[in-house]
Amino acid sequence: MLSAILGTLNLAGAIYLESLLLKEIIINGNHVLPLAHNVCLLLLGYGTAFVGIPLGRYFWLKRHNKKMNERNAQRQERSLLLTNVAVQDKVSYARQFAAQSVISKNDLVYTTETDLLEQESEAVASLTAV
Repeated sequence: MLSAILGTLNLAGAIYLESLLLKEIIINGNHVLPLAHNVCLLLLGYGTAFVGIPLGRYFWLKRHNKKMNERNAQRQERSLLLTNVAVQDKVSYARQFAAQSVISKNDLVYTTETDLLEQESEAVASLTAV
């Protein structure tokens, strides 16, 4: 909190100093003040970054956390749905069909390793050989 106050005071002071310098340059036409004007612009940029970066980060995190909380709420709803007994029965029934089977070369009907004509001629040759 103190750093936010310090950054705000720095920004306000730089703006006030800039206004004083601009009045002095316009009224008196003093050519010695451009160095002070450049330093004042540097302070103004620093104050803006000092306040702006954490402020932007705060709003970005706020939006990010809101999206995360929405996803967590949806996830919670889905987990409550899965605790339902009827759904659990359906899930256990579906697990019966989820068994993995390994397909070997003997189970293949067609492959892209050889041409279709070659495969057909081999199939015909194996039928006549039997």
